Amino acid sequence: MDTTRTSAPARELALDLYRSAAVILVVIGHWLLSVMTYHDGEFGRDNPLVLMPWTQWLTWGFQVVPVFFAVAGYASAVSWSHRDPATTSRQDWIRRRVARTLGPTAVYAGFVVVLMAVLLTAGIDGSVLELGGWAVAMHLWFLAVYLMVVALTPVAVAAHRRWGLAAPAALALGVVVVDVVGITTGHPEIRMANYFFCWAAIYQLGIAWHGALLRQRLLLAIAVVAAAALPILVSWGPYPIAMIGVPGDRVENSAPPSVALLALALAQIGVLLTLVPVLNRVLVRGAWPRVIAVANNNVMALYLWQMLPVIVVTLVGYPAGLLPQPPLGSGAWWLARLEWELV
Repeated sequence: MDTTRTSAPARELALDLYRSAAVILVVIGHWLLSVMTYHDGEFGRDNPLVLMPWTQWLTWGFQVVPVFFAVAGYASAVSWSHRDPATTSRQDWIRRRVARTLGPTAVYAGFVVVLMAVLLTAGIDGSVLELGGWAVAMHLWFLAVYLMVVALTPVAVAAHRRWGLAAPAALALGVVVVDVVGITTGHPEIRMANYFFCWAAIYQLGIAWHGALLRQRLLLAIAVVAAAALPILVSWGPYPIAMIGVPGDRVENSAPPSVALLALALAQIGVLLTLVPVLNRVLVRGAWPRVIAVANNNVMALYLWQMLPVIVVTLVGYPAGLLPQPPLGSGAWWLARLEWELV
């Protein structure tokens, strides 16, 4: 059932835009939720999702990691289908794809380890190191899951060719089964399996898009059904509103991923992939191709290093009195959040 598209443009600029925009939106969300504090010589952090519960609805817009995984599935399918088996083995292909992520990550991790060692030797207060350790590592879970699905690309493409849309459907069913078992039996650790089932299902949809199996009507139907199911899942189901982890929630939607997160992902992907042909026609004009190329070349660096400026600004801005600390949730606080994002 290999129906790889032949009429698509040489470069899906819309998907490139989705990939870079998704990472940028995630970074902005992380910065927005990174509410660092400094009182009486002690650093700390607040969680707006806990202190202002209504902000949990905002996570429906900022949780766009599924879009990145769907685009990654498409990009991997393109790369795999264009490889020359005579010169590039499966191991070579996986090694090259993985190295593109592990190389920059190793540089980042090495820098952080050296920096922490220097700060520890210099006698920096433990609260500062704790805050810094949380900030520089909290987003690295994504890379582990991403490397897992990339390494399984040959298997995923083979599954696409043999079973078509039944492959992502089976993985999605796995998410449902794992959630039902994990939530109803009182063994939540079982839900860790959804790190595979959920993200693999989304990645597989990207491969299906490359295979031209996701027609416009089907995409819209998927989006409508998922958008209708999501409010039901969070209103009458066991799932919280927030699409990222909130302390105190018995069930989380992102760690591990849940059926609710999968529904959000399907709604997002259904709408965005439907718009791809229209966006492709717009994005080939003017400076868009150059802007998108620059963004995609730098998006991994942005994601890896996003929290370092948070630490620097926190350590400098608050003790020196350069940044205000108005009451959380006040009008002044929201203006300060805007200032924080700009800095």
